[in-house]
Amino acid sequence: NEKLAQHYSTHVVDHGNSIGRVAELTYEVRVALRDTVNGMAIIDTACAKSVAGKKWYDVFVRYAKAIDYIIRTVPEREPFKFGPGKRIYGPGKRIYSLFAAVIPVEVGDSAYCVRVSIIEQDVPFLFGKRVLQGLAAKIEMESTTMTYGALENKTVNLHEMATGHVAIELGNPERARARATGAERRCAGGAEVVVGDCASYTCI
Repeated sequence: NEKLAQHYSTHVVDHGNSIGRVAELTYEVRVALRDTVNGMAIIDTACAKSVAGKKWYDVFVRYAKAIDYIIRTVPEREPFKFGPGKRIYGPGKRIYSLFAAVIPVEVGDSAYCVRVSIIEQDVPFLFGKRVLQGLAAKIEMESTTMTYGALENKTVNLHEMATGHVAIELGNPERARARATGAERRCAGGAEVVVGDCASYTCI
């Protein structure tokens, strides 16, 4: 069902506790046809840290359960500060992540896991800059593709959303988990992205 577009202008500051880093996130997202965004991660190079709203997460969990896959979650309470979005939250209001989800992403016969902060606010899965860096990702806008340097230069198509943003498909999480042995555990421990198994991996 088509839904009214909602405008978010957000400044997020991660003061760092369990992850021990300071991240600043500025993004502006217009979202229409929210259901079409699920199963996708929007590429957002202005987003330092990967984040998704509880609504997006709940729909993704229902999809995962339909294929008998349980998304792994870990406790997290990362502080975020919302800035210019006065119309929705008021200036300077701080919120906290509810928890973190570890989401496996399938790329052909390879896979990786991403740690995503889940917040109450209604935003899609925003694929952050640090994860893109960890994956040695190269985005080619002319061909609308992205190449993963950390995955032996595998290339995937980017999908242009109704909002104008580009996104990647997450694929089948069950197959992804099987192809990224040990990655979930490392992400649960604080890494933002992990590629490969316990013996060979990229970890941020």
